[in-house]
Amino acid sequence: MPKNEFALAFNEVLEEKQLSKEIILGAIESAMVSAYRRAVNASTAQQVEAKVDTDTGKVTIFVEKEVVEDVQEEKTEVTLGEAHKVNPRRNWATW
Repeated sequence: MPKNEFALAFNEVLEEKQLSKEIILGAIESAMVSAYRRAVNASTAQQVEAKVDTDTGKVTIFVEKEVVEDVQEEKTEVTLGEAHKVNPRRNWATW
């Protein structure tokens, strides 16, 4: 299975700059968090994480949200139904 362009570029930077995978990955994930915060004007109090799959280049953003009955602010709130879609095993009622 051939590697995609992201994986090839990622590995090239590792070799060229002689930096560890964790340092480069941390920098990319930090940049993704900053980009997300700017794009949605997220508060610095809201926890945001980014994870990059180095094989595919896929970036997943994890955003802390409050579970509410009626969503007033989509950036910071989510309904119970939506929360269950993300994590169906969690008992959201007692959290």
